[in-house]
Amino acid sequence: FPSHDTVVRQARPFQAGPPAGTADLLGVTRVVVTPEMVGKVIGVATAIETKTAKGRQRDEQKTFERVMVAQGGLYILARSADDVARMLGGLE
Repeated sequence: FPSHDTVVRQARPFQAGPPAGTADLLGVTRVVVTPEMVGKVIGVATAIETKTAKGRQRDEQKTFERVMVAQGGLYILARSADDVARMLGGLE
């Protein structure tokens, strides 16, 4: 491929990807609903924010956590794999 120089005049920055504060890992967690709830299996939006032992959440991450929980999602602030196992283990 030939090399070309490109100049973009009056360029403006933009953000691509998820919004600030979005958790590191997102997924769906399988949850078995109780017999009182017809016994169906459902998925629950799950967000896992990974931190070191001393790591702290940024304000945007705290906001993301509040929104996830308010909407019925599961949010895990994980400092180890054991934290995730502990939180998810109680769902089955």
